[in-house]
Amino acid sequence: SSNGPAKDKGQPDVQCQVYCFSACQQQQWSAEIPIEGVMQGAFTWAWVKALMAGHLDPPIRQLTVALRAILADLRRHFQWIDQTPVVQLSMAAAKVELQREEQGIKRPASAPANAARRKALLIGINYSDAHAQLKGCINDAWNINCLLRHSLKFQEDQVRLLIDGENGMPPKEARRPTRTNIIAGLQWLVRGVQPGDCLFLLFSGFGAQHPKSPGSDEQEAFLVPSDFAVDVPPELLTVIPEETALPAPRARSQQSECKGYRLLPFMELKDRKSVV
Repeated sequence: SSNGPAKDKGQPDVQCQVYCFSACQQQQWSAEIPIEGVMQGAFTWAWVKALMAGHLDPPIRQLTVALRAILADLRRHFQWIDQTPVVQLSMAAAKVELQREEQGIKRPASAPANAARRKALLIGINYSDAHAQLKGCINDAWNINCLLRHSLKFQEDQVRLLIDGENGMPPKEARRPTRTNIIAGLQWLVRGVQPGDCLFLLFSGFGAQHPKSPGSDEQEAFLVPSDFAVDVPPELLTVIPEETALPAPRARSQQSECKGYRLLPFMELKDRKSVV
């Protein structure tokens, strides 16, 4: 949610209450586990359970403690899990949470006053056409979709779901989590946003990092869409047997046409003011 005065140039100076949950730290991997009959992301499953245990609106400290306790229980059964969740709050959100703790504020169990001003964009990518596939990201997106629609009472037109195909069943073109569709989804998420609105964004899939410049120690973060390799020459992604002759090098004119991976940099999200 957000509030704040307007700038001189007509642009709102939005002070957002931002709650950011990351499944793991920078050098860790997010685990997928077989639980409740299907493959799921360990973090997403634990986050939903912690939220439900707090009756859908626990103070952030209580939610974080429950989340870490549930993940600790999972580690006792799946000892290879090695991920520490990261919780980050904007200054406005931290102030609100401090007031809740100091004053013991409890929100009503009924739908919030701004229930009609809520939107959610849910992205789950298993990379079903890639060499390195995931198995639980689509289930993560469906889990959160059910939580929002049936527990938190989001309306159908308030939730947009982007998932890739599974078991040979491709999704509708507009629902595929391509770079173009993700950007369009982010633009839909913030279109017409007003102070007091509530926006929710889930991304379950691969993330990537790349040096900002050659030789730089500073890394730039990216989301990896389902069509990340569309512009990459096919031979770069093909396993060639040792006895097979390597393909001829591309001509310089062809090399210049290679655009590389289609990634979505976090800074582009910020520049587009897509995440509020």
